[in-house]
Amino acid sequence: MFDTLMTLSFCIIQTKKLENYKNSIQEFLLGSLKLELHPDKCKIIPLNKGVSFIGFKIFYHHKKILRRNLLKINMRLNELIGEYQDKFSDAQDILRVLEGWNGYAKQGNTYALRKRLTAQLTKILTNSAISKPSTALLSPTTR
Repeated sequence: MFDTLMTLSFCIIQTKKLENYKNSIQEFLLGSLKLELHPDKCKIIPLNKGVSFIGFKIFYHHKKILRRNLLKINMRLNELIGEYQDKFSDAQDILRVLEGWNGYAKQGNTYALRKRLTAQLTKILTNSAISKPSTALLSPTTR
């Protein structure tokens, strides 16, 4: 027989009764579904420290994109710009990636970041004499 690993991600944001919720969820999962919560990964964390969840750092009043995700999109866009310069891809490829990433990034507080990135890419794509790609379209320290 095979052992099966199932990962279920969820986050409860509530100010009171968290231990009761955790115990109720644990009882339901074990009794009904024969699943257990991972003891190291199921935590109660104050929101003022932020909770990392599905690519964001979630605070009580806002969400920021994790630094590693900024680095990934930066590397991907720079790779596409290089291909665009070498005539291996076209502007539509870059715009498709940007649209997809904007859909993801919209879930956080990223308006200024998305606007700046779009402006930088528009400048690069409309410039007829494109030089080598920028090494940092996004600055991970300014989100």
